[in-house]
Amino acid sequence: MTNNIILDNGGTNQLTIYTTFVEELMSNALSKLILPTGTANSGSGPKDTKIINLLKILKLFTIDGKIASADRTKLRNLFDTGKMFTLVYDSTNYTVVIEKLSIKEEPEDAGSSSPEYYVIKVNCVIGVSI
Repeated sequence: MTNNIILDNGGTNQLTIYTTFVEELMSNALSKLILPTGTANSGSGPKDTKIINLLKILKLFTIDGKIASADRTKLRNLFDTGKMFTLVYDSTNYTVVIEKLSIKEEPEDAGSSSPEYYVIKVNCVIGVSI
């Protein structure tokens, strides 16, 4: 079961994402040195790759879910301002900014003139503002 996520916890644009999928992605930009083996030493095989770990780590969330139609403006505001805000997931607070946002209209009732919810996909980068 996936936990719901609260965006902008305690802020003016606070909203809940009713999640269907949450992925925590972590990436470490390693530098790799692949040294050649000269023909005179080819019998000893290739040299080991040298790894330089500068801890250039990127952490982000990819979230799929639904939001109430009344919260669409709040979600757009969070994206448009580009400011950092608090995301609450699994009882933990993260400081994030939205990197990518998709909002799709998929009304539950085909005869309804306005949807009850919007299907969203959002990528949030975890970090601190400088």
